[in-house]
Amino acid sequence: MKKNKKRNELAIFEELRLKPPKKIISPASTKEYKLEKLDLFCATNKETGVESLWIKRKNGRLDQVDEFGQPIYAASDAAEPTPNESSLKKYNSNLLVALGKYGWVRFLWKMNKNNTLVQIDYFGRKIIQKNEILKLRKDKKGNLFASASFEEIAEDDHSIELTVKSWLRDKAIGAVSLEISSMKKKAYEYSKEELMRMIEAEENKVIKKGGWKAVRVAALSALGLPFLGLL
Repeated sequence: MKKNKKRNELAIFEELRLKPPKKIISPASTKEYKLEKLDLFCATNKETGVESLWIKRKNGRLDQVDEFGQPIYAASDAAEPTPNESSLKKYNSNLLVALGKYGWVRFLWKMNKNNTLVQIDYFGRKIIQKNEILKLRKDKKGNLFASASFEEIAEDDHSIELTVKSWLRDKAIGAVSLEISSMKKKAYEYSKEELMRMIEAEENKVIKKGGWKAVRVAALSALGLPFLGLL
């Protein structure tokens, strides 16, 4: 059997721990947005004279925003009380935007002096990174559309079964590490296969003591997780 190279024990055992598989949350996709003029309204606070900008959502709600359509939250120093809709005036914005599902601004463009569109960020700065620049197309009616590509998003799959098995593996690794240390040896003196057999033997010892149900209770209790109804 091929022995492990002289490495730190932590690094050797780390390779033998259970790693959660990846769970796909959102697969890679391409979405097309219709570009619209940023439709903003202006309100003036009669008491302070402060002017504020507002956008009307698809559900009819008024939200305060900045000149790029980004929300201004209630905790902000710039926050103003919601005005009466009848007092609002049209704000002349020269920006084109792609709106998300709930009417929030996702992407912005402004018109250059030579009548070409330039994609900008939420601070009005020109976007120069190629991977962030969306492709534009115009249909026969003159409507503009932008295509955005979204990468696949994944996260670790932390299922109950995997959580318990991972806890059991860590417990077994701890026992094997202690056993090797008591024999005044080092983990690198064993092959990966030998270590794995020792770890699995320790796991089986724990399971045989009270069965898998007891292991689950012990694991979830040790991790501070609720286990009632999960046994």
